[in-house]
Amino acid sequence: MRALAERIHAVLSGINTGFIMLSGWGILLITVLTTYSVTMRYVFNAPDIWTYPLSAYILCFVVFASLAHTHQDGVHVRVDYVLQILPRPLAILLRIVGDVASSVFLALFAWYMWKLLDETIARNRVDETTLGLPLVFIQWILPLGAGLLLLTHLALAFRAAATGRYGREEGGPAH
Repeated sequence: MRALAERIHAVLSGINTGFIMLSGWGILLITVLTTYSVTMRYVFNAPDIWTYPLSAYILCFVVFASLAHTHQDGVHVRVDYVLQILPRPLAILLRIVGDVASSVFLALFAWYMWKLLDETIARNRVDETTLGLPLVFIQWILPLGAGLLLLTHLALAFRAAATGRYGREEGGPAH
């Protein structure tokens, strides 16, 4: 069971690393687009109308593509002080309850992101900006990012249970 947990973690870690690298390139692209837009507006007095919505769509990609990696590395906001001061058995029980509750929430979140994409596809929805892009080209990352976050969360919980490790400190993420 331990070997399976480590293998799943390794595969998801590779996928998450790929997405976080794409997110980094997305941030760089947003920076370039913003620099272009500011230069066009204030240096050449020729404002554009396409960089703002495109930057917003790239930011949406960046956020959803980086969710799983952020969770995997435990760099998201969390308060685990209570788990550190509790007796170990109680801290472990609370961690399990938290993992189950988080799993339910993340499953619902991924499901609703899928429903949103499905509705977008069914209705052939188009964005309401000057770009007029089909929203499917933008919204596909929503269920993918939410689903990858759910899988990563489940894999971390499974790995913690299989290895008996609960992160760098009691109650922390399993690394």
